[in-house]
Amino acid sequence: MAYYRNRYGTRRRRDWDRDCRKDDPKFEVVVLPVEGEEGRTGEIVIRTKVVGVTYEGRQSVIATMSESDKLDLLRNRNNEKDENAIAVFYGDEQIGFLCRELAEKLAPLMDDGNEFSCEVSEITGGENGLSYGVNIEIKQSGDFDETLFLHHFF
Repeated sequence: MAYYRNRYGTRRRRDWDRDCRKDDPKFEVVVLPVEGEEGRTGEIVIRTKVVGVTYEGRQSVIATMSESDKLDLLRNRNNEKDENAIAVFYGDEQIGFLCRELAEKLAPLMDDGNEFSCEVSEITGGENGLSYGVNIEIKQSGDFDETLFLHHFF
């Protein structure tokens, strides 16, 4: 086992990996410009990955998925672990959840009636016995106040 030293003493490599992941961004918000219209906010895209994909047989569902597949985001208000939980579904099958940090920002918007579309941007893993992962893109749907939306993130 590899070790590293922090200011409080020696730590194992596993602890270093966990400490580094704490600062990793869980999602990315990208504003795509509108062609020919300077100064106007374009489409807002949130890029993230689905968490909890290794539970409850979800790997077999993910194995059948491909890029650009449409997904559904459903609020899960009765979740005991997270009051802001947002489940991710592929058809009738749940494949996981949005990370807690993103769900905290999107849940109030969804509770106010705003809708979001979601699709698979990449399926990762699955080779050499590795678990599958799902990277997704979330976009606002319908009439939406971009300024209010961005205010939730910045």
